[in-house]
Amino acid sequence: MAVGEVKESDDSPFDDDDDCINIFAPFAQKSANITEAWKTEIINYTKLDQAPVDVDILEWWKTLENSFKNLSRM
Repeated sequence: MAVGEVKESDDSPFDDDDDCINIFAPFAQKSANITEAWKTEIINYTKLDQAPVDVDILEWWKTLENSFKNLSRM
């Protein structure tokens, strides 16, 4: 068999290429949901007023961690 040549086999658990691709669909959807959650957080974060100059920024983020779970971990 040459390099890059696809081996034809009857023992594949998939009926066709679409079945093979479809097994990844739940992961793709989860990834899309995670991406959307990040986008929403960032949009909402940009709508906030700036933190006061004299604030303890770690305490400020502590108060926001429930609203911005991903960003607050960063």
